[in-house]
This record gives sequence, C-alpha cells and structure tokens, in this order.
Amino acid sequence: METLYKTDNAYQAIDKINANFAEAVSDTSAKIEGSITGNGNTIVYYYFDAKPGDYLHIYFPNGTWSTTSQRDSYNRLFFGWRDNSDARHAMGDVCRESWDIPAYGFDLYISDGATDMKDAYIGFRAASGTTVPFIITWLDKDTMKSYFSDELADTVEKVRARQGDGCITFPVCSDVHYRDIQEGYRPFAPFAAPGMALTMKELARRVRLDNVVCLGDAIDGLWSANRGKLDARDMMRFFSGIGVPLLYAIGNHDDNRYFANEGGDRAFTEGEIHAEFIQNTDERTSVGGAMQGCNYYRDIDRFGIRLIVLMSINFNRAYQYTSETQAFLTEAFSSMPTGYKAIIFTHTPLVPAHSYTGTSFPGGGSIENIIKNNRDKFLFMYYGHTHFDNLWLESFPEVNIGCAKVYNTASGTAGDSAPEGAYFCERAVGDAREQLWDVVVVDQTNALLSCIRFGAGVDRYVHLNPVTVAAGESVTLTPTVLTADTWHTKDSEAESIAVADGVVTLTSEAVSGSRLTVRVADTDGNFEYWAILVA
Repeated sequence: METLYKTDNAYQAIDKINANFAEAVSDTSAKIEGSITGNGNTIVYYYFDAKPGDYLHIYFPNGTWSTTSQRDSYNRLFFGWRDNSDARHAMGDVCRESWDIPAYGFDLYISDGATDMKDAYIGFRAASGTTVPFIITWLDKDTMKSYFSDELADTVEKVRARQGDGCITFPVCSDVHYRDIQEGYRPFAPFAAPGMALTMKELARRVRLDNVVCLGDAIDGLWSANRGKLDARDMMRFFSGIGVPLLYAIGNHDDNRYFANEGGDRAFTEGEIHAEFIQNTDERTSVGGAMQGCNYYRDIDRFGIRLIVLMSINFNRAYQYTSETQAFLTEAFSSMPTGYKAIIFTHTPLVPAHSYTGTSFPGGGSIENIIKNNRDKFLFMYYGHTHFDNLWLESFPEVNIGCAKVYNTASGTAGDSAPEGAYFCERAVGDAREQLWDVVVVDQTNALLSCIRFGAGVDRYVHLNPVTVAAGESVTLTPTVLTADTWHTKDSEAESIAVADGVVTLTSEAVSGSRLTVRVADTDGNFEYWAILVA
C-alpha cells in the first residue's frame, strides 16, 4: 500500500485522480462515445438509453470549459434520468467557473427506485462552442472491478493471519457521501458505494465476517427529501447485498439537513431516519427506543462482545450526544453480561481537539467520562466524520477512519487546523485507491486490534493493553505484527517520552497516570501502536 500523505499535503492527490481510468474503461464493449457542446446559458441535453439499476461510468477523455464574466454556476454538467412525461430527475452536477478537464470520470448508479423511467441524460451549460467529449461505459453491477483483485488477495491474507476462532471480524467504512459530485473542488468523484459493496461481498466469500459497519454520512443530504430517500435506499441495498448483518451509525448528512438549511425541501423526520437507515440494521440488535432507535447494541455471545452504536447528532440538526444518548450508554454498560467487553461505533469525535475545524460536540465529554468509568468493560471506539485517518490512545483507544468517497479540496488549508497525526490518503480512480475502508479483527486473547486497510491508506495495529513504565525508567517494545523500520512518539509528548530502536524511556517530565503513545512504522508505512501508562 502507498505511503499516507501528511496533512500539509492532504489534497495534492488532485493531480492523480483518474490517471489510470482510460485503460480500465476499455474492458467492456457496452459503450457510447460522443461529445456535448455548450450553447451559452441554455442547457444542452444528451439523452441515452438506460434503465433503473444500470451501473455506468461517465468518462471525459479531455476537454475544457471556461468563462471569465458569468456567474460561478454558468459552467455546469448535469446528470440524471428522465421519466415518460419528460420530467428530469437530477442525480448530480458539477460546476466550475474555469476548469481544464484532464481525463476525469465517475461512476453513476441509476437508482432501482427510479419509476416511469424513459432514459438518462447528460446536461451541459457553458459558453457557446465549448465542447467536452465523453465516453459512457456500462459496468457489471454484480462483478467486482478487476483492478481490486490484487488488493483483495492481500487483504484476505492479512485478515487470515490475524483471525483466530475467538476473533470478531468486520469491515468498517464511513462518509460515503453518495451522489456528492456537485462541489467544484471535488471533480467527478466516483460513487464508490457500489464497487465497495461488491468488494466487501467478495471478501465475505473468503473470510468469516460477523458484521459490516458504516459510521454514517452514507448520503450527502443535498437534495430533495424524496431524492435523499432514494439515495438512502440505494445505499442500504448495497449493504444488504454483502450478505452480512449491518450496523449503521447516523451521520450529520443522513437527515438531509444541509439541503433544508439552504432553503430546499426539508430534513427527514425522526421516523424517516429510522425507516430509511435503522430498520435496515441487524434484526438481532437491541434498539431500546433511545433516539428513535438510533442508539442500539448487538451482543455476540461467542466472543463476549457488545457492539454499541451511538447517535452523535440530535433531531434539531445539530451535533450533540444528547442526555438520552448518555443514559443509553450508561445502561448499555451496566446491563452487559459478566466478562463482556464493549466496542463503540459513532459518527463524530467526542471532543473538538479530534476534529480539524474545532467543532464542538456537546455531550461528548460526558460520553468520554462514561467510558472512562467503565474502562474495564471497554475495548475501543471507532468513528469517521473528519475525512482523515487518525488514532488516539491518551484516554482509551479511539480510531478515526478516513472518507470512503474519492475527493479532494484542491487546497491544503484544512491541514492548518487538523490535529496532530491526521493523515489524508492519496486517492485515485482506476486502481484500488478508489476505495478506503478497514477490515477490523479483534483478538482479545492477545489484546490486539488489527485495522487492515483496503484501498487508499495503510494498516494500523493497536495493542489494547497499555505498557506500564515509571518516570525515569525504560522498557523495550517488540513488534508482534510488523518488521520495525522507524519509531515515533507524538510531537506534543516529546518532553515526556523518547523512543529509539524500540527502547522507550520516560523522562522526569512524565506525569503519573497519563497515557503516552509510541508507534513503529514498517517500510510500507503500516503502523503498530502501544499506549504507555506512566506509573
């Protein structure tokens, strides 16, 4: 797997997006080649035969649109389907004032819920005479793309090496943002969801999976409520096709709030959120009624594990771990059978310091305290939202996973406020970096958490039991998974701890009771982590 990119260079992958797709689309014979030419402010449409459930790739080999005086949205590409009354139903759009197009493309899944469909369309609005060529290719929605094969084989080998009879195993993804191609700084991102689901399905054929987990923002919530529901149903259909029980944590885009906030249709009601997302989760989960069932858990008796899903927003379209959520978590810990351990899934971080915007998460501190008070019953926490990879061990293990969609912001400004250790992964289309998700293996016997990355990014292995060291003393760490190459501590902890060749030394500045972080990287950039508990 490729090296992760540090925050300062987070979005330089823009130059590599789609670089390999020209070869990839040549594999199929179902193809339309054409071009579309602008006619000023009038939208020009190209209609083509398609049907509900079609899985396409729309590819732009080259081309330019530009203008200097018109409003930003003057240049725009639209995509969607048309019904038999000739009404158009949008599925995405891209706008930019001035943009060279160096061979971009994206996947397009026409919803199975599209009713009375006549055909599909590309719409183009640009200065008269501006021409953009395109290739429309039909993909096999039931077959994993061939260029994922090597990555899958590598992932399966790593999972089997870590997976024993007593290990719970599940893939985790977050922030799919299905249909999000409309922002000009995210050019033609592919809809990763269909390909991701097919790859997870193939993974489930080769290794035992106990659940599949999505940590929220499956949809982008920037369309009408009816359109948002179609997108949610597509996503749930993709997940159900994997054949493994689903656990889903509601994200801040899943209630359609952003379209509603911009004067659009409306946000989803509490009942609609439950109907479109939560009722698709494993029927064996206990929903308990908390936050319309958005807080729930599932017990897996053979592993002695309680999987807890927490709601990190409220129904007033704001971030919040509500008092109802806090009470639910307290009860979830207190009712756990003797000897069970909890794993918590949620969408957002608990504290502002773990996000790149300093966003406040009211109630997150209370959730953190509840976990600390039940530390003997707890293994780790997994969340998304920030769109980067990170990992914290200071209070307890918290794993942050990056964004499942392929995207870039074309600037490094987010890096200035991102927390220490945050990494954005280099993305591309036409190879395995179209996808980004983890296969998690929890080995309680050896107290090892394995986060094995499929696609963009690297593997992360976490020793769940801290190593106790007194101030002024040293201890030698021996990697159990990786071949050690480079040792690190956090920059912010440098006064308290040093590490060289696996020898960890605490200085007199180390504060008793604190937890410090040590990690080692191998030559491929994969990481193995330890928490150092100061005696």
